[in-house]
Amino acid sequence: MSGPALRQANAHYAIHESAYGEAEELLTLLQRVIQLGEWEQGMQVADVLAEHFEARTLAHAHEEENGLYQEIVAEHPELSVVIATLTHDHDLMRQLVDEVRALLQSTGTDTEDVLEQAVNRFVTLMWINQNHSRAEEKMVGSL
Repeated sequence: MSGPALRQANAHYAIHESAYGEAEELLTLLQRVIQLGEWEQGMQVADVLAEHFEARTLAHAHEEENGLYQEIVAEHPELSVVIATLTHDHDLMRQLVDEVRALLQSTGTDTEDVLEQAVNRFVTLMWINQNHSRAEEKMVGSL
């Protein structure tokens, strides 16, 4: 069973916005240290941002998939395609975080290039997350 906040549109929105705002601040910091050429600090910030996505966004996704989404499909089978799409979004986000993790652990690669590729993935992750959140909130609000 999912927590009650996941079924309340306003509370669910607040969860999304809080995590997104924190990620946005970290991404801005990452871009700033890269502009300054602080490669080691950039690697540290990128690692913290990946941890943030794992602990906040992907942990939240896991809760949704193992509670809320199952409950919604049981109560509203007509939403199974919507749930499948939202779950696919989660899979894409997991893949992007895994790719960032692999980049950060790569050896013999130019650190500046690693950070540029990581930023590209983080920007994509933020875009997917924002669009996913709005679609999910719309669905939860319609229940």
